Amino acid sequence: MRPTRSVLRLVIGVAAVLALALTGGSPAAAGTSPLTTDSTVSATWELVDYDPNRPQRICTPSDFARAGLYFLVSINGTWSTPITSGVANLPPGAAPTPNGFIPPGSSDRGRVLNAAPFSVASTPVGRYHSVLWASDGRVTQTVPVIIDFQERC
Repeated sequence: MRPTRSVLRLVIGVAAVLALALTGGSPAAAGTSPLTTDSTVSATWELVDYDPNRPQRICTPSDFARAGLYFLVSINGTWSTPITSGVANLPPGAAPTPNGFIPPGSSDRGRVLNAAPFSVASTPVGRYHSVLWASDGRVTQTVPVIIDFQERC
């Protein structure tokens, strides 16, 4: 049963990566981070970094592609325009997945408001440092995240 599940995951992961490639799912089309910001504007919101000493981390097996991975997006404060989010600086063969936006509103206590999904291809064992980003169109904030590829997680 286990080999069948692994093969199924591989097929789904490869299909997701191919679908992104065939439908124009380039990083720009998939919501790649606007990692530049207008330094004259101050934000009324903050992308939550739960523990700067221990960033969000995902572990995934290195030997096959996988879709449906994500990091959690939490915002504190008040914002009057939609906030988009995603993951940047992904490892080779990985691609962000469009995820909508957080509508204007407010939040406190670091409630999860969205997810920043992405897919990965088969990748050599190792640790990859990426960034989770959020932007209201004028201000962009980032926090570090980690993707670990291992033989077993």
